[in-house]
Amino acid sequence: MRVIKYDSEDEVQSIIAEQELNGLILVEVANVTEGNFLAFDDRYVEPVMPSSIPRPIEEQLSQIKGDNLILMDALATVFEEVLMLREQLGGTV
Repeated sequence: MRVIKYDSEDEVQSIIAEQELNGLILVEVANVTEGNFLAFDDRYVEPVMPSSIPRPIEEQLSQIKGDNLILMDALATVFEEVLMLREQLGGTV
């Protein structure tokens, strides 16, 4: 695998064309804190895709109910904290 850093979008097409002439295939584009990078390899790398098999409705509903309870608990905690702050400020909020 070969990784090349680039500074501007203008460079991207020329870098890709040059690497393709060398028999390399663009397999990844990364824009991270350290910079912008193009990764090339001499073989195609199949992207990893999430499973296309849908979860059963019952499982999805159970997950949503659990997430809802977590959110309701967090909301109740925030509300209690707001009430405590209101008391500390003398009810002016």
